[in-house]
Amino acid sequence: MVVAVDPDPAQAEAQPVRVELTEARTKRLSFGVGYTTNGGPRVESTYRQALLFGYQYTLQSGIGIDRITDIIYADVLLPPKPNDALDSLGVLYEHTDIENQITQRWGAGAARTLSRSGAQRRL
Repeated sequence: MVVAVDPDPAQAEAQPVRVELTEARTKRLSFGVGYTTNGGPRVESTYRQALLFGYQYTLQSGIGIDRITDIIYADVLLPPKPNDALDSLGVLYEHTDIENQITQRWGAGAARTLSRSGAQRRL
């Protein structure tokens, strides 16, 4: 979204405001690199797709790898409910190797976020 107005203060009250909206892309892929003192060099990639399977679902997924941790996750965000509740489902796998102590973590979950008086509350 772009909002523009002429910066001349003498014309401030009489100037029209121009607003341009651009629809977001349905698919987005991003990459990142970094470094941490514990894990060393790190690479990450995330993918986001709206309109999953022709429905108003949004997929958010990602993968991250460094010297000690590998992680992969996926979340499906469902369309808002009539009461403004936002539901999501997610899965996660994480593998860590810290000084030959190997840990594997699997997870799956569901979440509902409710909006009350402008503030959001997560259940």
